[in-house]
Amino acid sequence: YMDNEMVAWLIKNKLVPGQLEGETARVWNTILQIGFPATAGYATGPETQINGRRADFHTAHTVFGNRAQEFKFLIVECKRLAIEGQDQVWEDAGIQVGAYLSGIAKSRPSGRKFGAVAIGKMVRFYEWDTKAVSLTTLADGTYFYIDRQCATVVQ
Repeated sequence: YMDNEMVAWLIKNKLVPGQLEGETARVWNTILQIGFPATAGYATGPETQINGRRADFHTAHTVFGNRAQEFKFLIVECKRLAIEGQDQVWEDAGIQVGAYLSGIAKSRPSGRKFGAVAIGKMVRFYEWDTKAVSLTTLADGTYFYIDRQCATVVQ
């Protein structure tokens, strides 16, 4: 995604001190729409209601056939750059992601469910473990920088 001029510009110019959470969401909306294009049956949208709360972003895949079915599989919780070094913020946002993934797993138990916490230029990834009914961190809980580790983030 960093070879996309718009994404690179957004990260460099909008994920800077003083910017609000909305800019983090804007960057992730752009990245997700590149990674999961509408032409392949994906749609990314803001603020979906899950378990009575609003997740910042979700990505769903629609399977077309006799009856189109939409399956949410990715939740992203965004926070502003100014708080990326605060451990409690990461922990609280991870708990939020877990609650959202639990909610979508109840409505569709099959299929893998993923989550991400994006705070400024940093991101941490998760997967919902349906059997254990718990959230697990991916990549040993590593925090990735979206401007310097884009190849790893895409994986």
